[in-house]
Amino acid sequence: WFQYPGYYRYPHDTLVVAQFRNPYDWLKAMQHVPHHSPAHLPFRDDKYWKEFLTTPWTMERIGTDRWNNLTTPCQEHFDYRDIISCAVEPVPKEEYDHKIMYSEHQPFYEMRNDGSGEPYNNIMEMRTDKILNFLSVKDYEGVADVWVVQYEYLLTKGTHELIQQIAEWTGIEPQ
Repeated sequence: WFQYPGYYRYPHDTLVVAQFRNPYDWLKAMQHVPHHSPAHLPFRDDKYWKEFLTTPWTMERIGTDRWNNLTTPCQEHFDYRDIISCAVEPVPKEEYDHKIMYSEHQPFYEMRNDGSGEPYNNIMEMRTDKILNFLSVKDYEGVADVWVVQYEYLLTKGTHELIQQIAEWTGIEPQ
């Protein structure tokens, strides 16, 4: 999810550690297991990588999500225009005539993070916007700093060095 300023989220001098995976492996993982992205399920096979990459990151509104219910907030406090689906489960599980895969019954397509209600042209465009959003957290009230960590580095080297650096920076010894 996109991050938004909120006095209650970062109570005091919070150190935010943002972890990112290399774009290629991240894209392949998203393609193979497209959680909450039912419009992209047909492209799970490697031979459809180009279709997965170039298909707009959205879907048609279905079930109870077809109309804007102004009295009920959308999932995760999104505005109706900023998320598909507003409803957590727009079509009941019982109505599916196949085994539900990767939370397809709970679509979660975030629209552009500019209030336009427009979808991203592709998943990598969304990823770029999310990374920029995560990095902007440094400017939020209550955030002392943001450290960026590469996922693959932690896999190969472990977390010991990172935990030691956090301990030095915060003055809090690891348990």
